[in-house]
Amino acid sequence: MSSEEKDFRRLMNVDNRENQRKLHEYISDTKSRDLSVQMQAVKIFMPHFSPQHNPQADRLFVKYFPDELLDQFHAMLYCKGHVDIFGEKKILFVDVFTFIFRNTNLLKYRKSESMAMHFLKFICRYANQHEFNLEDILDSIEVCILHKPNHILFIEKNGMLYFYRCFRNKIHEYESKFLEICIKVYKLDNRMNSSLNRLNLNSSLKGIIWEYNQIYDKAIAKLFFIVSVMLHRLGLLDDTQFSIQDLARITSSVLREYKQNNKENLYLLHASKIWSVIISVPCNRFIIDTMQKLECVGCVFAIYISNKLKKAVDGSGRFEVSKNTKQMLYIIHLTLVSEIPQHPLFSNKKFFKNLHTSIQQFFEEDLFEDHTIEHQFLLLQLYLKCKITINGPFSPHDEQVFYLLLDRFAKYPSLKINSAFLMSHMIFLFSVQWTSEESNLPSNLERIKRFIRDVILALSDDSYIKKLQSEQKLLLYEDLKDIHLSMISSAYIEDVFTRCHRIIHNQCKYESFDGYGNEGYAFYQKALTKTVLSFYESIFFDSNTGDGYLYMLENYSNSSSNIPSYPDNCGNEPGPTSDSQTIYLGKLSIPAILRWFILMFEMKFLFGDIYIRNSQTYTFRDLPRFKIF
Repeated sequence: MSSEEKDFRRLMNVDNRENQRKLHEYISDTKSRDLSVQMQAVKIFMPHFSPQHNPQADRLFVKYFPDELLDQFHAMLYCKGHVDIFGEKKILFVDVFTFIFRNTNLLKYRKSESMAMHFLKFICRYANQHEFNLEDILDSIEVCILHKPNHILFIEKNGMLYFYRCFRNKIHEYESKFLEICIKVYKLDNRMNSSLNRLNLNSSLKGIIWEYNQIYDKAIAKLFFIVSVMLHRLGLLDDTQFSIQDLARITSSVLREYKQNNKENLYLLHASKIWSVIISVPCNRFIIDTMQKLECVGCVFAIYISNKLKKAVDGSGRFEVSKNTKQMLYIIHLTLVSEIPQHPLFSNKKFFKNLHTSIQQFFEEDLFEDHTIEHQFLLLQLYLKCKITINGPFSPHDEQVFYLLLDRFAKYPSLKINSAFLMSHMIFLFSVQWTSEESNLPSNLERIKRFIRDVILALSDDSYIKKLQSEQKLLLYEDLKDIHLSMISSAYIEDVFTRCHRIIHNQCKYESFDGYGNEGYAFYQKALTKTVLSFYESIFFDSNTGDGYLYMLENYSNSSSNIPSYPDNCGNEPGPTSDSQTIYLGKLSIPAILRWFILMFEMKFLFGDIYIRNSQTYTFRDLPRFKIF
């Protein structure tokens, strides 16, 4: 008895008479030599059995599928020349693919595997198709890749990129579904790593980048990160080559979407992983030398750190400060330096506001207690920088945590100037909110006095002076530029600070502290000016300067004429500059002077050089030489 006769006998056991009839007609009609009859048989069979779970019918469909029709499909996919003549066959081909892979009944059949390969060829060959139901096709791809050979094929042949090209006209109606299937395609088990061809993967990623550079579509940007995360997970990302400029452009695409709708964005977390890998590889020659690169990295890291802190707060994770984490924190800090509040170009506030909130919640839960002094300092430093940048409010709990940590840092004499740096943020945040009357309150003047005294004592400290003279680096920041920020060029860092100088100088140009009132405020404004200028010019005080400044503070008698002037301890007079390049601190309010002090500290100790003033565009002075106190 032939195989066909056996199949006809089995049909007698089918309970549903209509199914018996349809199966019998299908087997008979597919034997016809008339291609149109064969095609009609397939067209009738699929809609009838598609809603059913009928493994026997599915097997018979594949077994008796007409070879002549398969040959026509092959010709449609591989012929050279005009392809529009295959309109009806294209639709039928896609319908057959979606029927076969609507469930798992036929996954491992040879003809099914051939159909998967043909489908990949189809989406590679045809572009901008619009006659098809994309949801059904995407559902079928999800089933198709459950079979390992098909899964590998879709990855190596860059299947989802070609799917995008093939159905570009309709893709945005189904973008969420498309990306969902992309994630499943590239969620490859690590055990299948050896089955992949690395050259094909490299070529696939380049193809995705090329496509993005042609159309700048965020769906392609997201596909790029989905593929990159798979490569990272499999340990293959280091073998993949692409332009950092391309990575920055693609990252900008998902950043823009996040800024527009403020939704949690999986792809930005993907981006942060990719950037962290790239900047942490010792042999990587990646350089941050443009604002776009810095903003991209700083923003995605802000989202990454924020997410890690949130997980620590809700108990689903633990926040660890690794070498990579420190690198991220300092890159975020430099990005915050470049982001000037109240300036039209400051467009990334949302990212840093979320980061600020996450750190605040982390502090409120007292989760910082498990971390080292250094890590507590880094978090508080970044928190205060975020607060100043986004103009965040200072809550009673903020103040409580700040003084708790400051008391803790006070146990380490070598952290005096570091603590004073943090205190400058605190005083700035308070003083910038004061009214004229509040600025003259004895309690607030006492805050300023204590801060000035702390700075003078820190700059006069023997251990601080010895460390600077021997190493020209400050505690906690010794390996900052050489290790954590080695990918950021010195020239670009100088550009960042020059830009900040220009913007802040323009903002302060017409400011005067004259309206703040009494002689007490004027005295401490003058004392702060002298102290900050001395720090700018020499970074430490000799014993005479330090003692003189302390004597000035402790013997205040309502006369600014008490304040002595001391020569530059380094013996370096600022070179000649035009008045437009000179910043007269003596004309500014206390918040404005503190703002300059913070920038000077960051320029000298965090990101630049302790003697960087010699290469800066702007010069700081007390008052114009013609003005007399």
